[in-house]
Amino acid sequence: MRQYGVTTGLDMGTYPYTSLTACKAFGLTDIRGSGAAETVKGTNISKYPGFPSDFFILTPAAGRQFVANRLAAVADYIKVFFDPLGPDEENLVAVVQAAHEVLDASSIANLSANRQIVAPTLIVMQYILNSTHSPYFAYVEYAEGSVTAMYKGRIPIVVGTDANDFSYTPANPPFGLSIHKELQLLVAAEISPAHALQGATSIAASTFISLTEDPFSQIFGLILFSSVPIRLLISETTYPLK
Repeated sequence: MRQYGVTTGLDMGTYPYTSLTACKAFGLTDIRGSGAAETVKGTNISKYPGFPSDFFILTPAAGRQFVANRLAAVADYIKVFFDPLGPDEENLVAVVQAAHEVLDASSIANLSANRQIVAPTLIVMQYILNSTHSPYFAYVEYAEGSVTAMYKGRIPIVVGTDANDFSYTPANPPFGLSIHKELQLLVAAEISPAHALQGATSIAASTFISLTEDPFSQIFGLILFSSVPIRLLISETTYPLK
């Protein structure tokens, strides 16, 4: 894929997962994946030769164990194959809740040990929850709570919004203006206003400079304010997002 300019590929079900991790060679297309998808016995995908039976989800407990196994395998994301045969709603809820738990201490330690930097895009999480009529506590506990935990664990936070105008995506944060809303959400997640702004400026610049040697990719703008309070720059009244 590299010869066609594809830098990242998202695999949707290769198993065993070790065969996919073998593709993660430096200088090649970055391949991410989930391993086999969760399903139930009897679906078309479950009939593929060699499909692992421990990916059959028959109970909520099995769903939670499925997520734990994916985390242990260091899968990049979780995939569920939804079919009329199942999994049923109770089991799906168990998987989603397990996959969206607030980052625990070991996860934070792993991020720190690997010197990882995170761009939470809280605005996207809020858009999706609003459009799906999900309870607000889901955002506060899982999305906002995880950002708070990472910040307290001294994980560098970069400001990102996933701004787009695609009709087929569940969230369409507006270009430009959405970054102010993201800053507001980060502050609401207990990140200091100064650190939130650094995530949109100095931390973001140093992060992306470290990823490339291309001089044209290392151009960053500088804006100087003479006497503008930090809180005013990220206030809801200054930059309201309709």
